[in-house]
Amino acid sequence: MLAPKELKRFAIGFIQGSSADYSSAQQWIDAAIGQLNVTEKRALKKYLDDLLAGNPAEAMLQRIWNDTPADYYMTAHGSVRGFFKMISETIARQLSR
Repeated sequence: MLAPKELKRFAIGFIQGSSADYSSAQQWIDAAIGQLNVTEKRALKKYLDDLLAGNPAEAMLQRIWNDTPADYYMTAHGSVRGFFKMISETIARQLSR
């Protein structure tokens, strides 16, 4: 399964050195989501929610993330799943405003 264009666009914010611009992972996620328009946010949230509802293996989630232009890779067990959940929850909060 390949990453959809919305995830790839989001992941552009995760290039080497960009972590220095943010004091927390949440700030970094907020900034990356801020680059998406409302339609892209909704599409990304739906994709992530549907993906996680299927309870895929962590290896599959890592392959999806690694299919993006991000320079940061997550190898700890459960790290991509938790990251994808954070993205979805952040989009939900932003859309409810």
